[in-house]
Amino acid sequence: MRITKTKIVSVVAATAVVALGGTAAMAYWTTTGSGSGSATATTSAVVNVVFDTTPSNLAPGVGSAGNIGFHLNNTATFKQYVSGVSIAIKNVDGSAWSAQADSLKPACTKDDFTITQPAAINAEVPAGVSGAYTATIAMIDGAGDQANCKSVTPPLAATLS
Repeated sequence: MRITKTKIVSVVAATAVVALGGTAAMAYWTTTGSGSGSATATTSAVVNVVFDTTPSNLAPGVGSAGNIGFHLNNTATFKQYVSGVSIAIKNVDGSAWSAQADSLKPACTKDDFTITQPAAINAEVPAGVSGAYTATIAMIDGAGDQANCKSVTPPLAATLS
């Protein structure tokens, strides 16, 4: 059998195609699997109402209300939304407040005062101290004896919404 140049080129070319094709082949395993994970959102944190100023010298029928100045202290490291603040006269434990130095006269209660609530806040409060807000308090001119309200300091409590 006679080996020609054409046959040699054909054999070399065929060998090259097989060799190169063989190097491009890949082997792999097929498999399945699953996994799970989770993320947890934080909860809200305390936003404190800090009273900066409270009025004094309130008297029935005087007609001048005193300012209750306050600011918010967001204890979180993130901003929190506050709709508003409502201020009331009540004890720290939430019970009704009264003062009665003279048991022969009616007790002084929250009903002897009127509070004009602060404007709605409706804002995100950043972490830390924020804002300056004002409410007012006045002593009403009641029909009865309000002598037990002399020199009292009614406790103010704030509720955020």
